[in-house]
Amino acid sequence: MLLGAGLIGTGLTSTDAFSNLNASRSTEIQTASDPNALLGIVDRSSSAQLNSSGSATIYGLDDNANAFYKDDISATVMEVTDATGDVDDNPGLTADIAAGSQEDYNVDMICDNDGGTTLNGQYEVTVELTVSSNPAVVATRTTDSQVSITCKDAYTVPDNGKEKGSIETGKDVTVGNNGQVKGDVESGGTVTLGQNAQIKEDVESGGNVTLGQGAQIKGDVESGGNVTLGQGAQIKGDVESGGILYIGCNAQVKGEKEAADVVFYSC
Repeated sequence: MLLGAGLIGTGLTSTDAFSNLNASRSTEIQTASDPNALLGIVDRSSSAQLNSSGSATIYGLDDNANAFYKDDISATVMEVTDATGDVDDNPGLTADIAAGSQEDYNVDMICDNDGGTTLNGQYEVTVELTVSSNPAVVATRTTDSQVSITCKDAYTVPDNGKEKGSIETGKDVTVGNNGQVKGDVESGGTVTLGQNAQIKEDVESGGNVTLGQGAQIKGDVESGGNVTLGQGAQIKGDVESGGILYIGCNAQVKGEKEAADVVFYSC
């Protein structure tokens, strides 16, 4: 697929079809690999997989004319279509233009973890590409293959990531391995800390609170569900649990404990 000569009638719009840059090029170019293509669009969806904390490359872009900077190109995810044909025109996905390895640029898709949408399955993805040249060109493309997408309705601090303030959300909260939240966490769902993760203030959760090995909450914990501390985990404040408090090997709750039951696990 191309952006450049021969755009009219192919689903692309341009007032001048890049005539300023491409006046001498043939309008019969049909393959993205053709070296005369101004900007080739290469579908990469067959190997794309997306989860909540990563990105997935769905298109590569070849700047064969050396005419564009990365900031000249933008992408928007317009809709996704699942295996049954249902269309979601507000899928909670964003698209980014990044430096490529196989092509000059990649169109990368990312879960918008604040978007409130849960996707879990195989989807065709429709993207609008805009090249802000003079004149501008807009292309709408749907992936050749269905993309495996898992975007959970959650607020995620990635592995080794840092949240400098507090988190307040109606969704689940996940702090990845060695991740850190410097403020409070208030969640309408569950709160999960990975290995050696830290929350430096209080936690209030509508669901379960789970601390992985060596994880730490330095304030109080108020949970509508169970509270589980993995091996060597620590809660420095009080715990008020609407369910059962599970304390693993060498784990500690330094404050008061209020729960339906308290279960200690031996090493």
